Amino acid sequence: MLSVSIFVTSRCNYQCAFCYRHIDKGDMTFERAIQVLGHLKSLSLVEGVNLKISFAGGEPTLVPWISNAIAYAKKLGFKTELITNGTNQISEELLKFLDVIAIDIDSLREETNLKLGKSRIHVLTAENLIQRAAKLNLKVKINTVVTKLNILDIVEVANWIRGRKNIYRWKIFQFLPSYGLAKVNESVLKISKEEFKMLGEKISEMMKDWEGQLVIEDNEYMSSAYFSIDQTGSFYVARLIDNKYETITLGRVEDFTFKKLLESGVISKELVEQRIQLNKKVFLE
Repeated sequence: MLSVSIFVTSRCNYQCAFCYRHIDKGDMTFERAIQVLGHLKSLSLVEGVNLKISFAGGEPTLVPWISNAIAYAKKLGFKTELITNGTNQISEELLKFLDVIAIDIDSLREETNLKLGKSRIHVLTAENLIQRAAKLNLKVKINTVVTKLNILDIVEVANWIRGRKNIYRWKIFQFLPSYGLAKVNESVLKISKEEFKMLGEKISEMMKDWEGQLVIEDNEYMSSAYFSIDQTGSFYVARLIDNKYETITLGRVEDFTFKKLLESGVISKELVEQRIQLNKKVFLE
């Protein structure tokens, strides 16, 4: 099962210092979202692939039509995921159209969350959403971005995740300064590949008997493994240029097939296949 992420808005009620949302592109329109989903459906039929659509932002629940878009994606036969900070009101109507709800936990410490641009009660907010998801048998994914400010807190997060049974996947990302606030705050937040690798090895050892999927992604992985669509309805990737990560727009979704994207070399066939197999274990087996 292939994953595609649609970033529907730059709006957010948080100001996360590490965020690479496209702050200058506003909202996707509902009409454009329907066009994009329709094209993705045609690609899935022609290329014979199942799709999971992740709706992201910014904070996607700030877009008034998000429930309708998710419902339409579900009607098209896609698995659906909402990536949210959990702070905005999420209706029962919206939740019933979801297969996965993803929320970020970067630290359990109030002071660290404040430094990162979140609220003091972010973890409590996340726990409330996780409990709601459990009652509806929704799968829960946790995303963690590792920066200089929270790298020492990740072991605590690992222990927290081990104690929650309905978390099916934990993704740990190396801070990627490719756009927006992330680029502005690069010098404050950046960690080296070696630091991230050492942390990954430590967490892998801690979680080796955990039943969920642990996915650890450095900058090279993140810039090569994702089908991402911005608010204009264009595919984009991050690329290392002159030792700096930059976001590169590839073109409107209608101008591409998945095969064309993979053959262009901008996205790694090997890494995409790894992600397909992870999804297959969860959704298709």
